[in-house]
Amino acid sequence: MTNELDKIIEASRTMLEPELDENEVHIQEETWMRAVKCLRNIVKSVGYEFNRILDLPEILPGPDGSVDLHWEYPTYEMLINIPADPDSKAGFYGDDRGGKGQTKGSFDPAICNDDNHGLLLWLAMRCSQVVSVPSTYNTADKNTVK
Repeated sequence: MTNELDKIIEASRTMLEPELDENEVHIQEETWMRAVKCLRNIVKSVGYEFNRILDLPEILPGPDGSVDLHWEYPTYEMLINIPADPDSKAGFYGDDRGGKGQTKGSFDPAICNDDNHGLLLWLAMRCSQVVSVPSTYNTADKNTVK
């Protein structure tokens, strides 16, 4: 999982390259880094809190210099938008496709961990893979991802 996540993160670095189209807003590395940290925290929290392997999203440039974390799967879709302004909240919208359930809200992406229990639970319940968490897991470390 970590290897696949690292590949997706590395591939998304291309959004940091200067755009040829002058009408597009450039993504700042600081915004991209906050999105990556948020994603890593979500993946880690879903794993430890719910014993699930999170499906991997696309990491895409969003509007106004923001970064989108976009999960688009046959049974659900989730979009988390990490704004360019570090003081702004991230917004999210999830849909179970077929009217089974929707969720939306906002949160501080700098505190993107199990404090956002509802969002994490929504994502965890859509994961198809269950994992075992090592018994040596240190809860003091769970919210710290580099």
